[in-house]
Amino acid sequence: MKTIYYKNMRIDENSPIDEVRNLRQEQNKDAFAKYLAESTVEFNGKQYGVQEEDQNEIQAMIMQYQLLSQAGIETELQWHAKHEACQNMTIEEMIALVSAIKDFVLPHQHRMQEIKEEIYRAETASEVMDIEIFSART
Repeated sequence: MKTIYYKNMRIDENSPIDEVRNLRQEQNKDAFAKYLAESTVEFNGKQYGVQEEDQNEIQAMIMQYQLLSQAGIETELQWHAKHEACQNMTIEEMIALVSAIKDFVLPHQHRMQEIKEEIYRAETASEVMDIEIFSART
């Protein structure tokens, strides 16, 4: 009998299908997040992080910049390459960086979501357990 251990959980072919699906989807999401954490995009000769935290922080930085600019408050737009301090950027540079990150992340995110659909479409615990979760190869 096939058994999967993940974190503090254990599932096998006799486990309730909803538990198997939820555990496999958690593995799928975690594998995607790990992949992004280990990945970068090159922009202006430097490496920039692409993980969800980086994306959220960039969005917050842009929103703050836009809000302050619209209010007539002079402000700087800054961001940082991996392992570097923040540097001033133009809005055009920030847009180009956001575009590069999006172009990198979206195809992988779509693949992770396709796997999620497979997980929840499978009809037996065994079928769910046989689905290959996200990896750079899938």
